[in-house]
Amino acid sequence: MSETRDHLKTIATDQICKNNLAAASFREMGKAAGIKSSSVHYHFKSRDALLLELATDYQHAFLLNCSNAQRESPVPASVCNSSVTCIRNISPITASASPRPTVPE
Repeated sequence: MSETRDHLKTIATDQICKNNLAAASFREMGKAAGIKSSSVHYHFKSRDALLLELATDYQHAFLLNCSNAQRESPVPASVCNSSVTCIRNISPITASASPRPTVPE
């Protein structure tokens, strides 16, 4: 992945966290990155595509962190697995996401 693309994702995440979802506009992202909004469109086809990628990244990081925490904690695997199952069931991202980590028993 390109450095600019990663930087734009960081900017979008910061804007969403500091303000709201509407703050992740291509114009504002471009301004923050010092590039034209058309350059942001080069990296992300649409705002929805950007948001889907951010959500997918977040979901993968969550599942990986859950898996890692399970290895380091005496919490029964069933507790963590039920949380992971819940996240997968409520998320439309899982249908198109790449393979996800599993929590060891």
